[in-house]
Amino acid sequence: MNILSINNPSIKRKKAKSVLLLAFILCFSSQITQAQINFVPNAGFEQLDSCVMDFQNSFNWPYIPIQLASTWDTLKNGGGANPYLCNVCFNPNPNCGVPKNANSGGGSFQFTHGGNGYVYLSVYKNSAASVSWRTYAQTNLTNTLTANVVYCVTYYISLSNRCKYAIDEFGAYFDDGSIASIAPAREAIVKPHIKSPAGDYMKDTLNWMKVQGTYTATGNESYITLGNFKSYAAATYSLVYPSAFGFTADYYVDDVSVIELDLSASAGPDKNIFLGDSAYIGRPPEIGLECTWYNGTVAIGTGAGIWVKPTATNTYVVQQDICGVIKTDTVTVTVQYVGIDELNKISLQSKLYPNPNSGEFNIEITGKQKETLKFRYWM
Repeated sequence: MNILSINNPSIKRKKAKSVLLLAFILCFSSQITQAQINFVPNAGFEQLDSCVMDFQNSFNWPYIPIQLASTWDTLKNGGGANPYLCNVCFNPNPNCGVPKNANSGGGSFQFTHGGNGYVYLSVYKNSAASVSWRTYAQTNLTNTLTANVVYCVTYYISLSNRCKYAIDEFGAYFDDGSIASIAPAREAIVKPHIKSPAGDYMKDTLNWMKVQGTYTATGNESYITLGNFKSYAAATYSLVYPSAFGFTADYYVDDVSVIELDLSASAGPDKNIFLGDSAYIGRPPEIGLECTWYNGTVAIGTGAGIWVKPTATNTYVVQQDICGVIKTDTVTVTVQYVGIDELNKISLQSKLYPNPNSGEFNIEITGKQKETLKFRYWM
């Protein structure tokens, strides 16, 4: 028997409602909450430590440092110049807003790949080596990578439209955080584990360009770093927009993910709902987890999980694509009908007692399954 007791004072009624709401939220969230699949925290630069107007519009600090995005930083071991963060939270800051930012020379314009923010990296400057300006974005992974496990690494970049130059081999590097630049604001020279294709100068300023590859871990990797890891002398670049303002190659970076290549597809547990209700199927939303959902042969949505509202019992299929490795899973959502005829079949029995009463009474509702729900109320 389940018993819910509610006392008369309004504060206790509110408390009871809060308890019921909390219980519902916990029950619902337990159905869709699973461990994070993407090893990159704050993968879309959405979680901010602060969004304060006087900080946004300060002329003494015209750019917002990447450190304001939770978990992200420049090189942990020092030397890297500081990239800056762009977010709709900072509008109308002309340097760090979204979609308008990088105000000098007419500024730059780009919508996010997803969500509200991205990071802005300077990866090449056509100048003397001593003033070559390099910035890097680095974060601590949620877990150290496992030796001999293969991971799918994905990130999206877009060239700022204020830049004359584009580079190839925009890279990602994994280590224990010991990577460092050769001097302040200079290069961190290593061989990246993931990079855009050699000879393909990443020059699109309108669309987001996907960089993706696989990496087999050695077992000590707890950090990911993004940027250009070539020396000044070895840097490969191309003059793509001669009339643009900046003598640099600057890129927006968004939606970074590191996911196990052999991850099983998951459509979630089978669900039972009443006609007219909706059900969430699959995993919680996850940056980098590319899934397409099907009802029969018809694609009905994308993402790690989706909401469905079937009018009859239905089976759905999720097709998961991780760096070209395709896996599928199915889930059945059973629809239970609760029309007048169906309610009559349920054979609910109710009882209110004592009757008459002095202000304290009970309501019992008993179904076919011998389960009794009891409400107690005091006037």
